[in-house]
Amino acid sequence: MKSSTFKMALCAISALALPQIASASLLVGFHRFDDSTDIQTVLSGSATNYAATGFRGDLFKNGANSEADGGSIDGTYGDRDFGALNPASGDGYGRSLNAGDPVLRITNVTGSSVLLDALLFDAASISTGRTIYVTYQINGDGFKDLASGSLPGTAGSGVYGNFAIDLKSLITETFGPGDWIEFKFNGVTNGRIDNIALTAIPEAGNALACAGLLSGGIFFRSRRRAASRG
Repeated sequence: MKSSTFKMALCAISALALPQIASASLLVGFHRFDDSTDIQTVLSGSATNYAATGFRGDLFKNGANSEADGGSIDGTYGDRDFGALNPASGDGYGRSLNAGDPVLRITNVTGSSVLLDALLFDAASISTGRTIYVTYQINGDGFKDLASGSLPGTAGSGVYGNFAIDLKSLITETFGPGDWIEFKFNGVTNGRIDNIALTAIPEAGNALACAGLLSGGIFFRSRRRAASRG
């Protein structure tokens, strides 16, 4: 699987579009964090975090210890509602720091392929005026800029911003057996991240073609340049 040229168009999520967008399948979801391990792994059948059958998630903390309590209180992955698969509240958060940016890796260990839909997460900071930068790589091809967004300074209250990055125009080839993708959350001092998820497009929804999202009033802008924050 190779990434295609990232188209720069952006569109807003409307109330009418939300039911269709939310129908995307959840591949991997992290919402419960611990404060003792450097790497957290989730496989299908996990009693805590979520992985669909045939997919694996690994969260590399890179020296930025997470917390087992607190975090986002809205009970959704980004702006999406997955019903019974929704995350719990107050079960921890990851730290997104200049010196310790977490990396989420999703691996396809099944025998079938999917089309990737969106990267979802909640994020906030203790301080105002902070920005989070997201970079990505596919099968080890090197981190490239994906998007950036302003963080609300409300982490202490549990009110996190809902972020959604559309991937359909960026990654147009299938995510097949053995493929893996990593997302690095390049943060700032006191940055926090929670409820991280990757979704796939159901077969009936492959015609969806929004090249970007405005989510929860937080603007994500695409970044043309090769990553300077890999």
